[in-house]
Amino acid sequence: MKAIGAYCPRVRLERLVDSQDIAEHLAMRTGLLEAQVNHVLIELRETVRYFTMRGHSIRLDGLGIYSPGVDMEGVMTIHHRADRYLIKELNKQGSFRGEIVNRENIGKKSADLVALWDDSHPEDPVTD
Repeated sequence: MKAIGAYCPRVRLERLVDSQDIAEHLAMRTGLLEAQVNHVLIELRETVRYFTMRGHSIRLDGLGIYSPGVDMEGVMTIHHRADRYLIKELNKQGSFRGEIVNRENIGKKSADLVALWDDSHPEDPVTD
């Protein structure tokens, strides 16, 4: 619905952090060489592949659980459920440093967002 899409609070995503960025950051924090960190990240990926291809779920403490899945057409996938630690940390008061678009609408109901839309777009109301 256009009112929800226009007024719903959402995180403005910044540039995607890739494996190279992760390797540089981890190398600075650990004293390992970037090449060593890259090697570990590749081996971690291959380990997740190895176990999920055999029907195992994998728990990486602090990161989450990776589980193999299949859809109705037989297409395989891997589901990820974030670790509660990450979610808890993200929700600590004042810890999120990114931007939330439409922050002022946090806590509002769908009907409130529809009313905002109708007030701002009288030529294209959602409700009659």
